[in-house]
Amino acid sequence: MRFPKSLASSLVAVAACLPAGAWAQASRPQLAVLDFEARKVDPLLAQSITEAAAGALRELRVFKVVSQAEIRQMLAVEREKALLTSTCDDTNCIGQIGNAIGARYVVVGSVDAAAGAMTLRVRLFDMKKAEVQSDEMRPNLANSKAALEAAPSVALAAVRPILDKEQGFLDLLCREIGASVKIDGRLVGVTPFPMQKLGWGPHRVVVEKEGFIAWAKDVQVERNQAVAETVALIPSPEFIDSYRSRNNGYRAGAWVTTVLAIAGVGAALGVQYAVVEPTYEKFSPLQKAFGSSQNDITDACKTAGQTGDSQSCYDYAERLGRDGDMAQWIARGAGGLAIVSAGLAAYFWLAGDDPGKYDTYRSMGEQTKPASDQPVPAQPPKVTFGPIPGGAMGTLSFQF
Repeated sequence: MRFPKSLASSLVAVAACLPAGAWAQASRPQLAVLDFEARKVDPLLAQSITEAAAGALRELRVFKVVSQAEIRQMLAVEREKALLTSTCDDTNCIGQIGNAIGARYVVVGSVDAAAGAMTLRVRLFDMKKAEVQSDEMRPNLANSKAALEAAPSVALAAVRPILDKEQGFLDLLCREIGASVKIDGRLVGVTPFPMQKLGWGPHRVVVEKEGFIAWAKDVQVERNQAVAETVALIPSPEFIDSYRSRNNGYRAGAWVTTVLAIAGVGAALGVQYAVVEPTYEKFSPLQKAFGSSQNDITDACKTAGQTGDSQSCYDYAERLGRDGDMAQWIARGAGGLAIVSAGLAAYFWLAGDDPGKYDTYRSMGEQTKPASDQPVPAQPPKVTFGPIPGGAMGTLSFQF
């Protein structure tokens, strides 16, 4: 890489004439992009590649980028001609240039044509550390167009180590659950999305979910700062119809099973207290009496309202036992139905959602839809008056 030897000293003089802070910003480091060296290629191509690389770095909104073309504008034409008569090709010379304009970083590059292909090389120098931070190369470029198109990506790759070291945070808020989140083309998670640490600079964020219009935005992440983005995914009309139909089914199932659960509980309690308990109260004394003396059996039968011999009393006790067992099984069946229905109701209530959750988007679409079936009202006649030069008469025009 070859640069004017006396350029550094001249830049010192130029920088001294500038207002304080003209070459640097407190929040953004200065980055100088020097003209790429043309090796066996048209110098105009090298200049175009330089400007393409500088433009891509400016779009990052991370650095205060100054190109050599801008530096050249600050120098007198005659002085520039004198500077270009002598060149240097060492890192020390580059360092002098960077320090002269107060740049923390300097980007240098070269465009080389050999063996029918082009090679683009971009290096990043850290003036503070006095070292090369990165060295990016793209060989085997077919032609000038390919080299020019590759310039932005190579320049961005060269400064990537700086951006990765200086990080910020992205806080993505999304109402929809289960939407995929892609950052710079890479799938990084699903919503709800935790706060993400990202490198300094712009990032392409895409949030997608089946049935919804994808949300995409270029987000600028600042170092040591958090940027919050609220994602509003808009459902398609087909998704709204499907969602309403599905959740109407869930909601209907939830209500039916809830009613069955309540009815089952009511039936179980009703049979238990209206049939089983009274039957048991009649049957229990008879059951105890049959295990004792004849007098106890007779007394128990009289208490139960039965007259006659012990056989008829025994038959009555057997009938009470059968009726009580049957009622007990009915109460248990109703209780089992209530338990199963309650479980299904819980599932339907939890699995389903409000069928009208997305109806707002439908109404918004209908409001914005043109009423093509309605006739366009005729415009009323419009009368305008205007002065005529040289007289007070007016002009009358009608608009229908």
